[in-house]
Amino acid sequence: MIGNQALAWKARNPHIHNELQRLRPFCQLVLFILASLWCIPAAAQSYAYVPTHKSNSVSVINTATNSVVAVVPVGIQTLQAAISPDGAFAYVTNSGWFYANNDVSVMNTATRAVVATVPVGTSPWGVVVTPNGAFAYVTNQATNDVSVISTATNAVLATISVGSNPLGLAITPDGASAYI
Repeated sequence: MIGNQALAWKARNPHIHNELQRLRPFCQLVLFILASLWCIPAAAQSYAYVPTHKSNSVSVINTATNSVVAVVPVGIQTLQAAISPDGAFAYVTNSGWFYANNDVSVMNTATRAVVATVPVGTSPWGVVVTPNGAFAYVTNQATNDVSVISTATNAVLATISVGSNPLGLAITPDGASAYI
């Protein structure tokens, strides 16, 4: 009986069936986008990572409540942080101006723990992660160069000489160029 009613409804309303068929690709796209967002860790969606230079740490701030939810110890004299595109890691420069350390702390944003320390040039300052997440670029102010870190291995792949006292840097959305 219900089957007959459904067929009768379809026969009386063929335009509605066609409209629903046209919505199918849109619905599939919406489902794909929602599924993609679930792959991004919650840490990337609602937290800010702020280096606190004098306390040698990173403050994790809940952006919904504007409150500090954690303070993570990293290297000496932190300056800048960059988050990987998937939100899984924060890369923090530790300048160590008057100390021997000159490195980048790699922090897992889910566990809020430092998982690697990458030695770079002297007085690392700025840091960016490429849009594809494969590399982190770090300006080294005192050695006038940029360290290129592989995010897969957390090792420096190359060191590129640049002008005097490089501080900040930016990367194009396609990852093809970095500006120092």
